[in-house]
Amino acid sequence: MGYVSDNNQGIIALIKRNKEFEYNSLDSSYCVLEDYEKEIESQEYFGWIQNTKLDLKLMVTDFEEIRNSEDRELLEKYLIWEKPNIFIDFDNKYMVNFYHDRLFEQMVPKSWTSIYAKSFEDLENNIPNELKYWKEK
Repeated sequence: MGYVSDNNQGIIALIKRNKEFEYNSLDSSYCVLEDYEKEIESQEYFGWIQNTKLDLKLMVTDFEEIRNSEDRELLEKYLIWEKPNIFIDFDNKYMVNFYHDRLFEQMVPKSWTSIYAKSFEDLENNIPNELKYWKEK
């Protein structure tokens, strides 16, 4: 179908680490951060998720192509399923969860701050504008 849907293997997460942002398609188990506290500290966790990184340029192109195709049904589907559901800021030990199925915000290490986003806009407010690949440029 398209880059985003073909590479979305679970949950699209925006990850901030060392002041750098990247999108990853994570299996839900990787979002239970309390289970990986030691691996996060040792940096081993980041080796494990390395192969889940998504290419932002291809994500932008994918949405542009769908918008230009005028396939409104596909665009609506993408706007529901192919946007991020979680923001994980490893620099500030902060998570915002908008994933509908699991309470990941309750599954973080004790030293973390986390919230459940009541709307997509609550999650989106944590994402820099240049990373909002689903928005028209």
